[in-house]
Amino acid sequence: MPLQLGLPMLQSRYAPSLDEDSVHCCGPTEAVIRLVLSALVGVATVILLVYDIRSRRAEQHHARVP
Repeated sequence: MPLQLGLPMLQSRYAPSLDEDSVHCCGPTEAVIRLVLSALVGVATVILLVYDIRSRRAEQHHARVP
C-alpha cells in the first residue's frame, strides 16, 4: 500500500475535479445578458467616478475663491 501523504485531500480541496454535473455552460442568450450587465456596471462606475472627481474639484475651487 503506497503512502499517499494526503494528496487526494489537497486535490479535492484546492483543485476539484470537473464532473459533468459541476460544469456549467451557458447559452448565447445568457452570455449576452451577462455581457450587457457587465457593460452597464462598468459605465455606471465610470459615470460615478467622473461625477465624484468633478464635484471634488468644484469644492476645492469654491474653497479658494473668497
